[in-house]
Amino acid sequence: MVRSIRRLAITVIVLAAILLGSAGTIRFWQAWLFGGLQAGLWSFFFVDFLRNDPQLVERRLQSKEPDPAQRWFQRLWTGITIPGFILAGYDFRFGWTRERFGTVPVVVALVAQTLVVVGYGLVFWVMQTNTFASSTIRVETGQSVIESRPYALVRHPMYSG
Repeated sequence: MVRSIRRLAITVIVLAAILLGSAGTIRFWQAWLFGGLQAGLWSFFFVDFLRNDPQLVERRLQSKEPDPAQRWFQRLWTGITIPGFILAGYDFRFGWTRERFGTVPVVVALVAQTLVVVGYGLVFWVMQTNTFASSTIRVETGQSVIESRPYALVRHPMYSG
């Protein structure tokens, strides 16, 4: 549990530092909203899974990928995600979007944040459905192909979320 709380706190703090640091200000309300939603949803999921499926939490914490190809993909994903957050902060700081397209309407920002919540909701639904939804790809005893709930809609629903 301590490892889970530490990882959650570090992730939220690092993402906030990246967004607000690259923005050069704490007045980036969209970053605060995103960070608040992210921290709140992740905390809710964490408490729910600790209570109802602690094995899932343990699987999610095992992030050392044994397959070199998958490790490469994890590095690639990090190499895309972190610069994306930095770019968002720089865009806020330097006003590139405002200069070219005008101010982004608040409703657009709120719709985007709502889509983030829907995406996290889908990921939560997947993990409720599939206790084997680990951070790394592996096959375990007792694991079977799931064809119900979100898996009835798409083969890899966590990626969709």
